[in-house]
Amino acid sequence: MESPRNLFSWVFFVLVSTLYAVRVSSASLGINYGQLGNNLPVPSEVIPLIHSIGAKRVKLFDANPLILRAFANTDIELMVGLGNELLSEMRDPQNALTWVKANIQVYLPATKITGIMVGNEVLTLYNADLSNNLAPAMQSIYGALLSLGLHKNISVVTAHSFNIMGVSYPPSAGAFEQDLREYMTEILNFHEQTGSPFYINLYPYFAYKGSPKEIPLHYVLFETNGGFVDPTTHHLYYNMLFAQIDAVYSAISLLGYKGIHVCVSETGWPSKGDIDEVGATLDNAANLIERQCIPFNSVAINCLV
Repeated sequence: MESPRNLFSWVFFVLVSTLYAVRVSSASLGINYGQLGNNLPVPSEVIPLIHSIGAKRVKLFDANPLILRAFANTDIELMVGLGNELLSEMRDPQNALTWVKANIQVYLPATKITGIMVGNEVLTLYNADLSNNLAPAMQSIYGALLSLGLHKNISVVTAHSFNIMGVSYPPSAGAFEQDLREYMTEILNFHEQTGSPFYINLYPYFAYKGSPKEIPLHYVLFETNGGFVDPTTHHLYYNMLFAQIDAVYSAISLLGYKGIHVCVSETGWPSKGDIDEVGATLDNAANLIERQCIPFNSVAINCLV
C-alpha cells in the first residue's frame, strides 16, 4: 500500500481576498483524491487516513459512486469532478439535470457535497471544442442545481492551469494569455453572477525547475529568504506561491472584475524525479507542506500536516 504521503496529492482550498497583500479570510486545507495507481486502498480505508492528517475537504476527479457512498455520514466536504470528456454532453441542460440527479442529488444529504468541479485545466489543452463547451457546461450544471434547489449549498467551478497566464511577474502586471481572454471573460461572468470562486492549480516547482539558477530554492520552499519586491506596488513577497496568487488577481482585475475570490485547487512538490528535475526530493516535498502551513495558520486556516 502507498503511504499517505504518496497516496494523495496536496491541495489548498485557500480563499484569498485581498489583491497585492495576500490575506486569507476563511478557508481550510484539503487533498486531491485520485484513483490512478497500484495497490490503492479502498475508499473506506482512505477516510481514516484523511482524518489522521486533519483534512476537512477532498476534491475528486470524477463522481465515483464507491467513494461518494463511502464518505456518507462523515464530516468531510467533497468537491465532485466532472470530466473534460463530458463537457460537450453537459451543454444540454437536460443532460446536466440528469447528471446532477444521478451523481449528486442521490447522495445527499448523507454525503456532504459542497462543489462540482466542471473540467480540469481545459483552456490550456488548446482544444477549441473543449474550450467552447466549458462555460456553457458550467452554466447548465448550475441551472440543474438551481432547479433542484441545491445551488445555495453546492458551488460550480472549474480548475485552471497556471499556464493561462501570459504575464505573471511582477504580480501587479499579471495578465491572462491574450488568446484565452474571451473564454476567461465568459467564465468570470459566471463566477460573478453565481458568487463562486476562481480555482487555479499552482506548482511553483515548475517555475523553479525551468530557472533554478534565477529562482532561489528558499523562495519556492517557503524558507527564510530576502524576498522579491513588486516594483509597482512595492509589496515584498517571501514565497512564490503568494506572488502567483496575486498575479492571478491582477489578471482578473485587468479584465474588469472585482470581488471574485481565488482558490488554489492544487499545489505541491515532487518527492522524486529524473536526474534533470533538480530539487525533487522527499525532504523538500515534506518540508514544503509543513512550511506552507505556518503562514496560513497565522490567519486561522486549518493545516494539513
